[in-house]
Amino acid sequence: MLVKKRSTDYFWVYVAVLVILGLVFYSIGFNDCQDVKYSYNEDNSIDYKVYLKENNFFDQPFLGKDKTYITSLIDHLVVDYKYKVLFNTPVDGELKYHIVATVSAEKTNNQVGTYWEKSFNLTDIRTKYLFGEEDCEISESINIDYQKYNELLLSFVDTYNISSDGFLKLALVVDGKPQVSAEDTIPVNSEISVKIPLSKVAVEGVINTDQNNKQKEITRKVRLNDLKHIIFKILFLIDIFGLFYVIFKHFVWLAKNKKLDSYNGNVIKITNDYGSIMVKVKELKLNKFNLVEVSSFDDLLVVYNDVRTPINYVQEKNRTRFVIIFEHMAWEYVIEKEDYDE
Repeated sequence: MLVKKRSTDYFWVYVAVLVILGLVFYSIGFNDCQDVKYSYNEDNSIDYKVYLKENNFFDQPFLGKDKTYITSLIDHLVVDYKYKVLFNTPVDGELKYHIVATVSAEKTNNQVGTYWEKSFNLTDIRTKYLFGEEDCEISESINIDYQKYNELLLSFVDTYNISSDGFLKLALVVDGKPQVSAEDTIPVNSEISVKIPLSKVAVEGVINTDQNNKQKEITRKVRLNDLKHIIFKILFLIDIFGLFYVIFKHFVWLAKNKKLDSYNGNVIKITNDYGSIMVKVKELKLNKFNLVEVSSFDDLLVVYNDVRTPINYVQEKNRTRFVIIFEHMAWEYVIEKEDYDE
């Protein structure tokens, strides 16, 4: 009984150790995700020149950036865009870009809203390819016939006889989804523009620029596949296998002990009940006797009642033998351990 209790105690010690080790291996091996930040910053710029119609007042053919312009003197504009984006990690993929012109008739007197607007693609969609690059620069230049768009606005205003503030917006539109890792992309969607006033009368106009320098950041959880985490994952799997093996062996041991307890219990019951007519011996050799094998202990008791000779018994490795010897005869009843393994 003491051996059985000690074996059970060892089992729980093994289980506790394996569970603790499993938790340690799991916490290290599967704690293999970390936050990775992908970001980009833009450094955009716009420059432009406003070319004038022939006149008797300005000596130079154009006016530079950030001036005040007489709209009726504007002939055409040359706009230079420089889009620059800086990534915090090398990227692959492509950025697509084109220039869009939008004519709009907006409400006057600080009212919010637009009566009408119409957009035109001034260039085809072009592609900038990225191959493991951390920065990208796109330069574009466009020559705009100011009067063409001014006349378009005036046609709308005159047709519907409304008062509006007219504008021509010229935008370089850039978009794409460069690949920052095998699974992740970072979306780029940017627009840098100039907004030019349109008017049928000679008014002072200010050209507004929007360089729209964006900053964007995304965070992704990335699984690390370094040697340390791989080793601890393997150790965790080995630990789980060991835990199941220990549990399996323990249940096998319990089953065997249950069968052994049945066998020993039967032997003990017989020896206790009939100990007064039994003799325990070290060995039994029956070669010189006529041996009769009986099928039950009750049959052996019948023989005992006839001959009144003590029942000899011996406990061998895998069986217990009960024998009555009288003159040249021997009657034997055997309890086999294997009979309890079925």
